[in-house]
Amino acid sequence: MTTGSCRHGSDPPHSYFLMTTPRIASALLLYVYCGLIVLSVVPFGLVDILPQTLIVIVMSVLGGAAVIVHGPPQRGRWVFGATIAVFSLTALWIVVQTVELPFALIDDPIWADARAMASARRTISVEPADTLATLLQIALPVVTFLTGLIIAERCKDDQTIIRFLASVVGILALYGLYQFLFLPDTLLGVAKKAYQDSLTATFVNRNTNATFFGVGLLMQLTLVFDSFFVRTDRASHEPQNSTMLLSRLYYCALFLFTFVALMLTQSRAGVFLTGLALLVYVPFLTSQWLKTFPNSLKRLGSRLFRVAGIVAAAGLGIGVFFLFASKAVLRANIQGLDDARFCIWPDVVRATSNNWLLGTGLGTFRTVFSGYRDSRCGIFNIFDRAHNTYLEGFLTLGIIFPVVLLLVLAALLFIFWRGYHNRKRNRHYAALGLAATILVWGHALVDFSIQIPGFSVFYAAFLSGAICVCYKRTLKPAISKNAAAHKYNNDEIEPSLIY
Repeated sequence: MTTGSCRHGSDPPHSYFLMTTPRIASALLLYVYCGLIVLSVVPFGLVDILPQTLIVIVMSVLGGAAVIVHGPPQRGRWVFGATIAVFSLTALWIVVQTVELPFALIDDPIWADARAMASARRTISVEPADTLATLLQIALPVVTFLTGLIIAERCKDDQTIIRFLASVVGILALYGLYQFLFLPDTLLGVAKKAYQDSLTATFVNRNTNATFFGVGLLMQLTLVFDSFFVRTDRASHEPQNSTMLLSRLYYCALFLFTFVALMLTQSRAGVFLTGLALLVYVPFLTSQWLKTFPNSLKRLGSRLFRVAGIVAAAGLGIGVFFLFASKAVLRANIQGLDDARFCIWPDVVRATSNNWLLGTGLGTFRTVFSGYRDSRCGIFNIFDRAHNTYLEGFLTLGIIFPVVLLLVLAALLFIFWRGYHNRKRNRHYAALGLAATILVWGHALVDFSIQIPGFSVFYAAFLSGAICVCYKRTLKPAISKNAAAHKYNNDEIEPSLIY
């Protein structure tokens, strides 16, 4: 009796429905999740409070549905639990900053006198309403990350989330090129008020666009590498020429569009840090590529040859990258480092030194900084951000910010290190996560891209996909020696997901 006749002959009528329902639920969750990512990125980076609220509500409902359908993620469960714990403690502290306290605290005398004159509540935050509203901007990427961990684990292909995000970046880069060339004075159909000489696609700020395109460029480079050098269908030894050719052309086109769009942003830090990320990442890809050589070439390829190949590939890639970055390099030569953001940083440090323990309240930078601003830095600009996420976080959240920051960074480095050592065929995805983190966290030193809700959602979704690949568990079935020895290209045996 065949399997098909057994299913349709002896199984109950509702058996097939019960088997396919989880698959349909998984696909539906994935489609809704991807749609929410697009809706977060497209409308000017989700900077308005109303769309932020709607997205976080829908994403929370989606995350709850994912937990009900699939339960907590099995791969890297400690990451899921640790994220909830750290976010809960941080959110609790932010709420404490807005609560009226019955006792005096260490406070800047300026704000203590202002509260006394205005008969205001005695709170840590100088603007409690703004602090509570800004909490939404932290909850949004966290909920996105947690939901992504569950959904990415249930995808048949580990790289599903990465492939989708890379496609989104490439399509938006193509749209940005069209907008820049044919509608240079508009941004998503409305009049463009800033950065008219730069490509900004769907974000308002060119630096945020540069970070967005930079992360996308790293993902697309990974997929180009996979399409040329990694066998995706290891169970079949028959070449799928048409499918492979279309895949290669598609990812190469996305890479080209994104590369050109990145150059046209003219972001000095964005272009430089993308080059730095490539300098870190390309040697890992080259090392993986050298492993695809036949055994005869591997014997010829001594350690010295491999090192020379890695260095040559990295140097060639970075050289070509900066060769095309002429506009950003020209802007850096003309303007140098004489930037208002560098002028105000000493004032931000002075404000932080007066509020380093408890902070001034999340989202209160604009209010607090006005009392410390030096007129020598100009009086015409209004600084809503410190253009340094770390200084602004320390000022507004206090000592808890560097503690949480170090915990998150240590966790990410550990995950990528473990993924690189545990994976074989896909170990370059751990290097991808590291390179993208260097780009995003490095840009946070001189700009506020990570503070834009749309980009933070995108980066959180990327991390969930990369971590899912890093925590793909090795299957060691205790069946027979022949089955246990059945491996492909020295790679791990990957378990199939049961729906």
